[in-house]
Amino acid sequence: MLEYARRTTDLKRLDMAIVLLRQACEDGPASGEVRLTNCCQLASALCARFDVCGWGADLDAAISVLERVRPPLAVLTREESRDYSQELYLLLARSLQRRFELTGVLCDLDAAAEITAIIHTR
Repeated sequence: MLEYARRTTDLKRLDMAIVLLRQACEDGPASGEVRLTNCCQLASALCARFDVCGWGADLDAAISVLERVRPPLAVLTREESRDYSQELYLLLARSLQRRFELTGVLCDLDAAAEITAIIHTR
């Protein structure tokens, strides 16, 4: 549903995907890769809706979700987990950069630069 909503910018399906992914984050595992997957997909859906509607609250929510799961990334050691964490870091860096472009808040730009540096050292 999320991929379809992203490709077609179908707002109704995107809204439904966000509702379902929020529920998965709340009711799903409290830790581990499933939690990271759910949270990353939720953040991705929120960013997609931001692209369609321009609602700053969606971008803020996506960043909040990603920042909450950032600390557990350090404990993931398997190769596939590192690839996945790279995807999550890229999404967070892009989201922070976009919010900086909208608001001009320098701490977002600094955080995006810090995360980009982490990506390049992996």
